[in-house]
Amino acid sequence: MERKVDYNRANLFVPVPHFNEIEKYNQKLLARHEKKASELHYKKQIPIRELFEEDRKALLMLPPKRFDVCRYEWLKADGYGKVCMNGKHFYSTRPENANKQVLVGIRAHTVDILTEGEQIVTTHRRAYGDNRTDISDYSITLAVLMKNSGEH
Repeated sequence: MERKVDYNRANLFVPVPHFNEIEKYNQKLLARHEKKASELHYKKQIPIRELFEEDRKALLMLPPKRFDVCRYEWLKADGYGKVCMNGKHFYSTRPENANKQVLVGIRAHTVDILTEGEQIVTTHRRAYGDNRTDISDYSITLAVLMKNSGEH
């Protein structure tokens, strides 16, 4: 098993891959594995896909209810009501959250902005990479502007 992990690391993750959208990168990895599955196993001389299907028969069923892999953090919004993750990825909340602590649900592909009552305000696509990103949901800002448009 360790040799397989070593093989995958050396062939798929060295040098370290750079990407902005992990879902697209995962699709590329899946395509590479599909191609590899048609090759013969080095020792058994059987297509890798057939060996995988044999292994699948021994797997247990997944639970009927999906497990939500999420980490919750209180992050301080800046003066524009944006929270920052990893020092470079900014996500909009509500303008009234400027300089306040905001509850954020962090998943592999998404970032949820929640109210204090843990209701989702908006969901952003999670950004990755070394470059600064600034992700906004303008519907939130527009809703606040429309609500306050008659007030002076």
